[in-house]
Amino acid sequence: MTIALLELNDLCLKISTKESKIYSECGFALINESGINTGEEAYKSNWKYPDKCLNNYWLFLDQNLFKKNWRWARHNADIAYAQLNKLLNNAGSSTELILSVPQTFSSEQLSLISGLIKASNTKLRAVVDDSLLASMTINENAWIIDMQLHQTTMTFVEKSASDSGSIFSVTDHETLPNFGFLHICNLLAQEVSNKLIKNSRYDPLHDGPAAQSLFNQIKKNLLEIKDRSEVVFKIKGPSGISEISLDLLEIKTLLASEWRKISNKVLKSNKPFAMKGSAQLLEKILDSSDRYLGIVPDFDIDHVSKVIEKNQSEKNEIVKFESMKTDEKDLSRANTVDLHTATHLLFNNKAWNLDNQLSINIEDNSIKTEPGINKNSDLAFVLKNGRLDIFHCTDSKNIKLPKIFKAGELITINKTEILLIEVQNG
Repeated sequence: MTIALLELNDLCLKISTKESKIYSECGFALINESGINTGEEAYKSNWKYPDKCLNNYWLFLDQNLFKKNWRWARHNADIAYAQLNKLLNNAGSSTELILSVPQTFSSEQLSLISGLIKASNTKLRAVVDDSLLASMTINENAWIIDMQLHQTTMTFVEKSASDSGSIFSVTDHETLPNFGFLHICNLLAQEVSNKLIKNSRYDPLHDGPAAQSLFNQIKKNLLEIKDRSEVVFKIKGPSGISEISLDLLEIKTLLASEWRKISNKVLKSNKPFAMKGSAQLLEKILDSSDRYLGIVPDFDIDHVSKVIEKNQSEKNEIVKFESMKTDEKDLSRANTVDLHTATHLLFNNKAWNLDNQLSINIEDNSIKTEPGINKNSDLAFVLKNGRLDIFHCTDSKNIKLPKIFKAGELITINKTEILLIEVQNG
């Protein structure tokens, strides 16, 4: 019997099977004469043909009739059904479906989704909280941060001991409405527009094809900003092609107020936290933290299926799991994440303690260090409360610092790699 796992996040709706067949697309829909087209094609039409596109049908999933008379869609549920069918067809001949959902779906919406799945001739085996699965995957007591198209969620999953293993339970949750991927895209688009108006008095947001081109570039560039200090947008206007750049600091500034809300809730709790893949954009603006566990690995469908089987009641009722019990065998399959904060730098068999301020220089692939802060050095920093405080970082060399300041990570200066290690009782 084939089992598929559907992760219902409208930023990245993803279906996968035991055979490692994965298909994903975003929650955009283009409605035209031929029918309902969903995913990337719809995204690339959203700003060019706004009267034919929708992107909030999962957010407001219901059966309330549209005011507009569309041939192929009476309400949000019709569009969701079309996309659901496309996802299921791309998964192949799956006969049972495990549904992974965020806290933001209401019980009425989950009931409607269950009906849509049944109408698709697919058997729904279980509904599980997405953050619960994420916490079980990393085998940690942790906050799970995830981003959707229109909102960001923060869910705390508590891990407690049981007789034969552990119990994972959702104990806290908060949603940041109006702070999703589209909100970030709009902020960046407005910033590019402001710069272009100042330079050439041309606003690309009032030109459908130009706006579409800009949002296409924003989506692509946001995925690449991690390894680049700035991104460049090329906008075609009446006077030709203009180039507008945004650096990572500008992007951080634009997102500062919303990131502060996440920081106040999650980072200040002093508890571990991880991010789902859909929230990887937020990782790009995260400073180093010894509490950060990284991006949650993909779910192991076989593992998820076996845990669900052990937790389902004898009546085999379809209920949403917000708490699950695992035994030691289950835990051994999880992708356990260690919280070992680095204590030393290691290069060419020499180690330097990070308890005090340190300045380093790289010359001819060799490292020179000195205590204290030297602003003529390549990098000057100190490790404080698990956080890397940077006092100086040269612009003349390509320096990459890890998001997770733990043993095993690397500091890279040009092509020279310096290993972070943990020394115990040293």
